[in-house]
Amino acid sequence: MFSAILFVVSARAASTVSPCVMAPSDFVSNLEKSDGGARNALWQMIRDCPQKVNDLGNTSVDRLFIRGQLVDWRKDIVTMIKSDFKDRRLDGEEKDFEGLTKILGPSRQDENIRGLLRQSQDDSARKKQCTKKDNRDDSLGPIRNQGEVGWCYAFTAADLISHKLKKRISALDIAYHFNQKDLGTLSAKLKARMNSGNITGKNNFALETTSEGGLTSPAIHYEAEKGACLEADLPSDDTDMSNLKTSLDDLQRLKYQMQKDSGMCQFGNYRQSFARFPALSIPQILQTAYDSDYSDMMVKLADKNCSGKRISMKGIETADVLVSDDKTRADAFATIDKALDHQSIAGIGYYADVLGSDASGSHASSIVGRRYNSKTQQCEYLIRNSWGDEFDESSPMENEDGYYWVPKTNLAPMLSDVTVIK
Repeated sequence: MFSAILFVVSARAASTVSPCVMAPSDFVSNLEKSDGGARNALWQMIRDCPQKVNDLGNTSVDRLFIRGQLVDWRKDIVTMIKSDFKDRRLDGEEKDFEGLTKILGPSRQDENIRGLLRQSQDDSARKKQCTKKDNRDDSLGPIRNQGEVGWCYAFTAADLISHKLKKRISALDIAYHFNQKDLGTLSAKLKARMNSGNITGKNNFALETTSEGGLTSPAIHYEAEKGACLEADLPSDDTDMSNLKTSLDDLQRLKYQMQKDSGMCQFGNYRQSFARFPALSIPQILQTAYDSDYSDMMVKLADKNCSGKRISMKGIETADVLVSDDKTRADAFATIDKALDHQSIAGIGYYADVLGSDASGSHASSIVGRRYNSKTQQCEYLIRNSWGDEFDESSPMENEDGYYWVPKTNLAPMLSDVTVIK
């Protein structure tokens, strides 16, 4: 549904020359091939000279095809109006709807749609529903940087727990515990990689590649079983000590290296990676690695490092909304707004494409604020990302120090789930 709607918007904006002249003979055939130029030209005719649209096509079959195209486009516009009338001013959609109505004739839902369009003009009502909130505090700390490791869910979970406990929590510890829940699969895959020698190459961190993604809510529950470990006790940021992925690669190769080097002569090269466990001495790290299986070595290191310092998460529960249709999408935003209104934050799963052309695929982040943008007359949400604090010049969204202001209408079709701590 939304892909079609987005095309309508982009196609309309792309046309710059009015085609209100005799259409070329191959216009309809190009339109049937979904040619972008023909579609843009037809949209421009709808806006500038709708009376000429009915003259397009040389045969009744051609005219029937064009009419079917227009019917589909009006359905898309009506869907957009029903979805977005509360969230933004729909001036362009009103012109397109009226243009298509002139061509296709009236329908029974026209007055209802015009009523929604009138409501979309009420800037004061939208502004009233989108009060300003900024729930960032010292517990979140600086923007996190997951680097090349695909554990966005763990960094989002760490933000949610940190904000709840008012202490900055380690994302690395959360990821280790989540991965441990699949010990059978991980163990088999890790052993196979170790035996093949693949682990000796750079950027082959086995846990990361065999457990690339995860889910924020289960990750919070798994962490609650043992209690949370502070970021200061188990650093997880990409820029602390050595690069996070390099550290994890090194540590995962450690077991393999110990089997090859019984004299333990090569471990000086691992010192920066060992700094990920500041409470443990090098002999303690080596002994733990020696006593562990491939699949649980990281968890054992983390548990020993955080022993006696974990913070209780007793009583912490999550609430989740999975987005599958318009109703659950509305429920998801209601959950986000409720969290923000109660001085909390929310975790979201979404498609990162909304942040810009350099981002793609499923992603997780936290929402920590909300505001009304008077210039665009839209409600916007403040996304706290985990890609470091550099300004992203490629993003169409206003961003600074790793935070992105994303309009609700942009985020809505990209949203897949919401998690909050109750």
